Amino acid sequence: ARHCDPSPEVEAPGLTPGTELWPADVLTWACGHGLTALDISIASPDAERAGADCAATMYADKNDRCSAYAAILDAQNVAYQPLVWTAYGRPHLCTTAILH
Repeated sequence: ARHCDPSPEVEAPGLTPGTELWPADVLTWACGHGLTALDISIASPDAERAGADCAATMYADKNDRCSAYAAILDAQNVAYQPLVWTAYGRPHLCTTAILH
């Protein structure tokens, strides 16, 4: 992210005041469409709720959990974007799209 954004913020606090939610591992302008909270995750296919595709399951879970706070992020002009890889290194399709 530093190549496109010289000042990304890591573990950005306070995006969802009064909650335990921490939606941004990296808060950056580098995605090209405003400020984006990148939520980086590793999904294990051996996890109890992994489903048939652990990356897809984790991606959906992350979006579902953050959807309750979408209005708070929108009010700050922050887009939420999970980036998910499997424990074996396969990225979710949206992760690949965002990084290209």
